[in-house]
Amino acid sequence: MERITKVTAGQRVAWHGPMGTEPGWTEVTPGCGDKNGGYWYCVTHAEPFQNQMQKDGHISEYAGPRKRHQLAWICYAHGAEVP
Repeated sequence: MERITKVTAGQRVAWHGPMGTEPGWTEVTPGCGDKNGGYWYCVTHAEPFQNQMQKDGHISEYAGPRKRHQLAWICYAHGAEVP
């Protein structure tokens, strides 16, 4: 099994949005192609990343053969998307 996987369109994921928003469930949509207007989110650990370095650090921190990460792209306009 891959250590890092992507969410799939139609998948329901628990999403803990930016500070000040209520956590909840959302359905993943196909990617819109805008990779500048949003941020990465690790569904497995409910952790958002403001930049690529934070995402890479998170994956390195939880390194090891049994540590898995399922990633989503949170588009500012459309919510959770397939990266």
